[in-house]
Amino acid sequence: MIEYPLPVAIPPGADCTNCGQATAGVMAAGADGNVWFVDYGHHAVGRIAPSGSITEIGLSAALGDPYALGAGPDGNIWLTTTAGGAHPDWIVRVGPGDTITPFQAGTRTGGASFGTGPERITSGPDGNLWFTEFWTNRIGRMTTAGVLTEFPIPTPDSAPRGITTGPDGNLWFVESAFSHTAIARMTTAGVVTEYPLGGSADDQLQPFEIVAGADGNLWFTQSHPSAPQGEIGRITPSGALMLITLPNGGRPGDVALGPDGNVWFTNSGANTVGRITPAGVLRQFALPTRSAMPQGIAAGADGRMWFAEAGKFASIGLTVPQANVSARVVNLGSAPAVRSVDVTNVGEGDLRIDSVALIGSDRAAFAMTHDECSGRFLPAFASCRIDVSFLPGAGQGLRAAQLAITDNGTASPQIVSLLAQLPDCRLPLFSADSGGEFLNLRDGTLAVDPNGRFVTSASKTQSVATPVLAGGLPATYDPAAKRWVPAAATEISPDGSRYAYVDYIVPMHAQLRIVDVASGTDRTLPLPNGPWGLLGFTSEGIYASQAFEGPSPGLTLINPDSGALRTVFTDAFVNLVSGQVAWVGARNASDTLPGPPGIGANFNEVDSRDLSTSRTKAWLYRPGSNLFVLAAANGSILVQAYDLGSGALLVAGAPGQSQAVTVAGTGRPVPLSGGLVNDANGWWLGSLDGLYLWTPHTGAVLVSELTAAPAGQCA
Repeated sequence: MIEYPLPVAIPPGADCTNCGQATAGVMAAGADGNVWFVDYGHHAVGRIAPSGSITEIGLSAALGDPYALGAGPDGNIWLTTTAGGAHPDWIVRVGPGDTITPFQAGTRTGGASFGTGPERITSGPDGNLWFTEFWTNRIGRMTTAGVLTEFPIPTPDSAPRGITTGPDGNLWFVESAFSHTAIARMTTAGVVTEYPLGGSADDQLQPFEIVAGADGNLWFTQSHPSAPQGEIGRITPSGALMLITLPNGGRPGDVALGPDGNVWFTNSGANTVGRITPAGVLRQFALPTRSAMPQGIAAGADGRMWFAEAGKFASIGLTVPQANVSARVVNLGSAPAVRSVDVTNVGEGDLRIDSVALIGSDRAAFAMTHDECSGRFLPAFASCRIDVSFLPGAGQGLRAAQLAITDNGTASPQIVSLLAQLPDCRLPLFSADSGGEFLNLRDGTLAVDPNGRFVTSASKTQSVATPVLAGGLPATYDPAAKRWVPAAATEISPDGSRYAYVDYIVPMHAQLRIVDVASGTDRTLPLPNGPWGLLGFTSEGIYASQAFEGPSPGLTLINPDSGALRTVFTDAFVNLVSGQVAWVGARNASDTLPGPPGIGANFNEVDSRDLSTSRTKAWLYRPGSNLFVLAAANGSILVQAYDLGSGALLVAGAPGQSQAVTVAGTGRPVPLSGGLVNDANGWWLGSLDGLYLWTPHTGAVLVSELTAAPAGQCA
């Protein structure tokens, strides 16, 4: 795989529209031998040559935002744009010399100049352009001279998206409305036949893109917003359906036919590019950059598949080498020990291993005692071995380094976490599948706690163990009560005897519930009408504030015995309360940088406010950013920060002192998925990669490939 950065590119994990930072999207092969793309951030359309050279053509603001594009039957590139509001949308022809010619994409019923929402566009079997109109429930046909004809879809509000020409000479498109999902066929005369995909309010489907396969069938991508993975679907011209389920986390997006006769797709959820054969054999290739957000894929004239990665482009060959390591985490214990790591080529092409190196803060505490991988070419299914050892005497406490294996596979470098002298404790974890469990850090064993399971029906969650405890998930292990409690750690009283949760049986009317852990007694305390969010259960009582699509200013203290309310202050936005401190979002007026978009105000500063003295200290200031305190414990706070182009996770242990939380050995952000726990060992972080432990010395090191969330201190 080869990557090509766009100029003024947006960082990994971010995207934006018309923000001045390149955000590449939908791609299509052009008749000129280049791959064409839309750049939402630069408000442009562009092309990339097989050599990697990039040319962009800016669009006028009057044309709206570029959305998708395709090659026309006239050899030109045709683009859909959406202007929004009471403005027309356009179909734009990019002709010789990069000339831009717009044609209005119809009108929306009820307004003479209102947008129709054109999305995907394709070259039709009749020599015209065909496109979907998302908002008007129509399919548009446009001649190469710009003459428009629109055909209604019989089912109201079908939300059409992807469209392609089928092998039968008809148009095939996707209907994506949650209440009605289908693959539809339309003749060039406008006759529509629909093939429902199913789905319901409880199992919502979201079909997105469609392409004609080399096998004479149509292939499409489909996600489940209410399920852990999506699917690749195949439909025959007669309407017979087959679905191939992706592994958990899969969120397929764009799809294209490759020159090898296979269907290729992007998968932003798994951070992969995938390939599926006509027989349904699935393979996915990991990308080197975490949170690359792959989208837009097309077959290039050079015989490679091209796709976008936010601020970069990448091309991948059809015969792909792929390295697989026998373990991502190697625990060498506390005594002299040697462990082996096997590298296997699970791809098709020769895997070239360029180098193997020890990196990281404690690399001097480890040694490679055997390396038969560096400089090797491994054919498919061949392996090589690397031996590593720990050298005691390097000091007390956790020692961590990384084994970096650089190769010509798609996810190079492969990073193996090397650990020694891990804490001798059991870390509570919680997962949706198995409930509560304990990970023994020293030997890596996992013990599922049968008393840690919960059942959920409708909006009610209850423990399986008795006495029955009701609340919300994920659960937290309460060491004082030796129980799994269906509440966040901030919602449990300091002595572990009680916890609080908010019940919304009546929409927009919060009911505060106080539960005694030992008996299961569940009491309701009255609250004024409206939405409320709990910010902390302290020895003083329960702190809360109004919260609807973002926090409201003010802080209220609730007596957990009587339900009496006391207004603490009304002049600040509180993220959470820990002990006697309220962590407040503030605005530093000296900041001249624009803040990021989002609901509510931007807070570029985090302050601590002592609830006993009202004394306020500025802890963290980051110009041009929005800051939010995710967790606080033991005098340390974990802060989420994002600006117009990137996001970051920060730990602040004192006012004006902060460090970025990045993956050791790579400098990449930890892909958080839940569970933020601080104890004497550091910050435990749940992620899509597994379980991380962050310390100021080591950075964030992977300690387990388990994806369950930390749910209590390691003890």
